[in-house]
Amino acid sequence: MNKTLLPLIATMMTLGQPVMAAADSPEKSTEMRIGYAVPDNEGLNLGLYIHVIFEGAIQYDANEMTRLAGNRITKIRVKVGNELSVQNNFVFITDNLESEPLYKQSVDKFDYGWNEVTLDQPFEIDGRQLFIGFRYESTGEVLSLDGEDDNNRANWIRLSQDAEGATGVWNHQGGGALNIQAIVEGESLPQNDVRIERHNIQSYAGTRETNPLSIVIR
Repeated sequence: MNKTLLPLIATMMTLGQPVMAAADSPEKSTEMRIGYAVPDNEGLNLGLYIHVIFEGAIQYDANEMTRLAGNRITKIRVKVGNELSVQNNFVFITDNLESEPLYKQSVDKFDYGWNEVTLDQPFEIDGRQLFIGFRYESTGEVLSLDGEDDNNRANWIRLSQDAEGATGVWNHQGGGALNIQAIVEGESLPQNDVRIERHNIQSYAGTRETNPLSIVIR
């Protein structure tokens, strides 16, 4: 070690400060966005040119919600297709799609693209499984999907033509993820919580040549 650094390090240790004391500490995150859709993805709009009652939801299992327990859902983001005529709209949160919602809030109008609905009453997360979704009556391109990812939690749909939805059955639809997200706020959010979603690298490379690597981190 360079001897000229020893007095400086000894002084910092005497003051009870780490050697890297000059570095700023990162700010703690108190807000995160959860969902299966990529926010800036153009998405895929699917049309149903008959009057239909559309309900869509994404699912978060108990393992995910336990990590967020003690925080609050404050906003729900929904992306809808164009040529949309809407009425009787609402967003909801529930632990069972076949039961009455734990939280339900009317929405005057969904505009084309992303809509951010601020909840009148923030929803407290207690660790149970949750479904977050929306409902509207419409004709037009009522369905907006993100084709980036597909799993059995990202795309629950019920279609019907009667006001109570009695003719419709909740089913998981493949082919992407519904463009639905939730904003979670609180003081006990996971920090540095990332995973490698997928990666792609060429199976061969030349000597002293670059080898492109594509990684999706979520």
